[in-house]
Amino acid sequence: MPTAARPWPRFFARYIDVLLFASVAGILLAIFAPSFFDAINGEGKNNDAALGILVMFCWIPVEAIILAAWGATPGKAIFGIRLANRDGRNPTFPEALSRSFSVWAKGTGCGFPLINLITGWIAYRKLKATGSTSWDSRLQLSVSQVHVSAVRGLIAAALLIGLVALMIIGSLQS
Repeated sequence: MPTAARPWPRFFARYIDVLLFASVAGILLAIFAPSFFDAINGEGKNNDAALGILVMFCWIPVEAIILAAWGATPGKAIFGIRLANRDGRNPTFPEALSRSFSVWAKGTGCGFPLINLITGWIAYRKLKATGSTSWDSRLQLSVSQVHVSAVRGLIAAALLIGLVALMIIGSLQS
């Protein structure tokens, strides 16, 4: 039986989604445009924060397409989380795009380090207090979650560890 999605599964689902997207994008860029990383990290500079902000921004339309098509991203699916509009259907693309922009701005502080901690904390407090985030309330979207089995939990943990390891290895290579 679905219930309102809890904050931590939502957080880890987003983390998986962004890391998965960053990994795929990084691999594709390394294959098809390796000079991109030279431009980002030229002259011994390390612009990981700028790259993180860019990745989070580029994830917005991808997330919106996935949510409009299936009602869940890969991370949300692992945690049994699903979005629905007031009609009980998947959000429309405009609804999903508006939501993704709002999450990016209000939930993750546009990806800016330290600001994202503040905006994340504010969003967490609102979700705990009211059962909904400002962006979901505004768009009248419901975010539900089914019980997560131990197997799904292990899959999520393994995926998170694997993606973080992949990102660490990638950053050591550059």
